[in-house]
Amino acid sequence: MALSDQENPLLAMIRSSTTQLDIMGAALKNWKRFEDDIKAVAARDCNVRMLIPDKDNEAVGSFVSCQGKQLEAFKLTLDHLFTFFGAIASTTPLITVRKVTKGMVKFGCALTDKELLYQPSFYDFSTMGETPLFQTDSKSTLYQAARDDFELLWKLNEASDSATCES
Repeated sequence: MALSDQENPLLAMIRSSTTQLDIMGAALKNWKRFEDDIKAVAARDCNVRMLIPDKDNEAVGSFVSCQGKQLEAFKLTLDHLFTFFGAIASTTPLITVRKVTKGMVKFGCALTDKELLYQPSFYDFSTMGETPLFQTDSKSTLYQAARDDFELLWKLNEASDSATCES
């Protein structure tokens, strides 16, 4: 059953973003359903930045408990995520998607200037994208830690593959 805006804090956050929406994580395949909402936010002059782990980042293999074919499938999913969101970024001004080739995305999050939605990542691959979602405002220490981590990874990977609209 689909959640309404009131029941889905992620959708509500995306739709209420006004100046900045920052997204990072390895379990973003569920975000594909928000494609139109993310484009609409950017159309309202809201800057959207996304960080997705690069499949060749050496930290990816130690990030989750899978190995062999399961790890290769996970890496392929990361590549597909970058391709999917990169295609959106290449045609939509104010959206930039960057691969994380240096450093490690240790959790999933969405940040605005007002709030954070935080989803922890555990080593157990079976929990990927199934862990609880925490919400907090910009005054919390968790918000500041997530903001600092996002900014550090964004800057560290500025020379990495990026997708952005050239117009």
